[in-house]
Amino acid sequence: NRVFCNQGQNILGESYVVEAINLYDSWGLPTDPIQVVGNKIQGGGPSGSSGGILLGDGGGAHQVARDNIIVDPGQQGIGVAGGDNMSVLNNQIFARQQYFTNVGIYVWNQSSAPCTNVTVSGNSVNWTNSTGAKNPNWNAGNCGTVNGWSTNTWAAAIDASIINNPIAACSQ
Repeated sequence: NRVFCNQGQNILGESYVVEAINLYDSWGLPTDPIQVVGNKIQGGGPSGSSGGILLGDGGGAHQVARDNIIVDPGQQGIGVAGGDNMSVLNNQIFARQQYFTNVGIYVWNQSSAPCTNVTVSGNSVNWTNSTGAKNPNWNAGNCGTVNGWSTNTWAAAIDASIINNPIAACSQ
């Protein structure tokens, strides 16, 4: 399965979006993971549980979010809410302070299913939460060691203009 090179925009006040892309209880294969690649997501909220991309919601396995551009998506940019073999790779995530913003990338097992083998690597994040504090990441610690955590740029010099950046995977 692929969610590849889409563009989505939510206009605040015109809808009550939760996640733009949610892979609820979805299972890829080790040799063929579910891939969310090259998407541009802009706008979100005002739901306190809204966001750009959510992997592992309710469990699942072998899911990848790679090379996405996310701007002001709501409460979170990309979340890993559980599952096995989840990867968040080379995404660009920005959010300005809004009354519902919380965290850029999080890893937090929110289901009874195991959460293991998570990789979060090569991402660029500039996230401001609802109080005005920088809050690019949060790891609840209940998914084991998160591979690649130190390879991310948590204070990236990016802003909302990244939505206009081309995505190499989509220009082919």
